[in-house]
Amino acid sequence: MELESALMQLSAGRKAPRLYRMFPAIEQKLAEGVTHAEILALLNANGFELTERTYKSYLRSEEHTSELQSHS
Repeated sequence: MELESALMQLSAGRKAPRLYRMFPAIEQKLAEGVTHAEILALLNANGFELTERTYKSYLRSEEHTSELQSHS
């Protein structure tokens, strides 16, 4: 988790690309039973400042991108 902690410390740049880099870890935690609410709270405690709506929009966007890449 050291890499994930280090990534969370990065404050430069837009939120979406920073969040997209975290998706593998987010997906793993969701599979382990961590809730979206817990993940969102952790992200916001570490400087993301996302609303629930924005967080879910980013998730849908990443899922769509992943699906397109897997079909190419």
